[in-house]
Amino acid sequence: MQWYFEVFISALRESVLFAGGCVVAALFGTLILGIPFFDGLGLVLLIVSAGLMLIGGALSFVSPGNVKVVNAFTNAKLNPGPEDFRKAKHRAALYSMTGILLFTYSLSLAVIFA
Repeated sequence: MQWYFEVFISALRESVLFAGGCVVAALFGTLILGIPFFDGLGLVLLIVSAGLMLIGGALSFVSPGNVKVVNAFTNAKLNPGPEDFRKAKHRAALYSMTGILLFTYSLSLAVIFA
């Protein structure tokens, strides 16, 4: 249970950082393209959350064969151990949870400003 709480707190921190970046992107969209701010913010949050959930889902399919293929492309060590798989599962959960939190932010914007 402690592991889930740690992942949630880490994802909450990450989602606040990503949301800050999305606010900056929405401001640029408002100034340059004339898009209403909250519409642009909702769209950027949706795009980022979808990307993070896709990355988290892809990382959740970690197996010894997949890690060796990825390591071959990245010139990392070729003999992953149990610790590497644990870290990959932690990253997968972190990215997925961050994406879900950003999606929730976007959904709350849609409900409030609809």
